[in-house]
Amino acid sequence: MKRVMIVAMVLAMATAAFGMNAYDRGVAAYNAGKKAEAQIALDEWAAAGGSEPQGFVLLGELAKGRGEHAKAGEWYAKAAASAKVGTKIRCAALRCHLYSLTKVWADAGIAAGDADAAVLEKEFGEDGDARVARATWWGRRQFELLKIGNAKDSIQYGEKSIAARGDFPLYGNNLAVAYCDVASGVSGADAKAWAKKALDLLARYKIEGKLAETKARAQAITDRVK
Repeated sequence: MKRVMIVAMVLAMATAAFGMNAYDRGVAAYNAGKKAEAQIALDEWAAAGGSEPQGFVLLGELAKGRGEHAKAGEWYAKAAASAKVGTKIRCAALRCHLYSLTKVWADAGIAAGDADAAVLEKEFGEDGDARVARATWWGRRQFELLKIGNAKDSIQYGEKSIAARGDFPLYGNNLAVAYCDVASGVSGADAKAWAKKALDLLARYKIEGKLAETKARAQAITDRVK
């Protein structure tokens, strides 16, 4: 029995050593631009039970490079789950996972994306890259609701995107459009109030292109309300 236990321990140690060796080879190959070699080595490392977050991120990057965004998202999710709270690698993994979810948009991924965005805000609220990732996610959430005519429910996400990145005109315009859509469905003082919210928001940006169209629409609503 003792001999069996020793053999099992040796095998476990060999497996761990093999996995780490594969990890080192994979990282070196990736850094050298040898993606095929990196893929083989990191696959070996993962199969051997590797748990280093950076390894999962690299596997995600390799999958993303092939256009396999769903698979990339799976690796990024593993990286985020295995990384320590508040670390840079966790932030990067969460950001990359959000990117993958926006590339392969599906209802099934919305809850995961909302959770990622909430974690990014809680743990990395002041990080610039995290703010961009959150804004991108919330902006996409709003846009998808706008596409199906659900302007009122989209507003909460548009306001989140603006809170994360108020300098990006696209998010401002989409939120102003939602305000105008709601204004068009009500009358009197309510319509004017929603249109004013759109005008006040648009005042932050240089008015051109789509923003000019949205401003004209909001102004027209305001002008016709007595």
